[in-house]
Amino acid sequence: MMGKKLPNVRRVVVSMHSDPGVVLRALDEGAHGYVTKTAAIAELVSVIDRVMRGDVALSSDISQAVERPKDFGLTPRELETLRGLLSELPPKAIAADLGISVKTLYRHRTSLMVKLGARTLPALARVARERGYLGMLHPEL
Repeated sequence: MMGKKLPNVRRVVVSMHSDPGVVLRALDEGAHGYVTKTAAIAELVSVIDRVMRGDVALSSDISQAVERPKDFGLTPRELETLRGLLSELPPKAIAADLGISVKTLYRHRTSLMVKLGARTLPALARVARERGYLGMLHPEL
C-alpha cells in the first residue's frame, strides 16, 4: 500500500500503462494522480500542480481511457458518498455520517471522480447534475 508509511504525501504515478484497470488500481492504492510516460512535460507539470492543490489529476490520455458510458450507474454506497461530498460538510463529518475513516472517504471520492470523469469537486457536482444523480440525491433539485 502506497499510503501506509507517509499518509500526508501526495503521489503521482508516471507509468507506461494506460489500461483503465491499472489506473484505477493505482488510485485505489493511494495515488492522487496518474500520467503516462508519453505525456508532454507540460502535462506532467500540470498534473503535479493540480495534485498539490488537492485535486485528483490524470493526464488527458488517461482521462479518455477511463471514460465511462453515460448510463454507468452508481451503487447505493457510491450515491451516499456522493451525497456527502456534495453536502459541503467537512470531510470528518461526512466520514462519521458514513461510518468510515476520512482516508476511506478520500479513496471513495477518488473512485467516484475517476468513474464519473471529474477532476475536481465542482466538476463532480456538474457531472452528477448532468447525469441526473442530483435528483436521486436531492429530489427537490
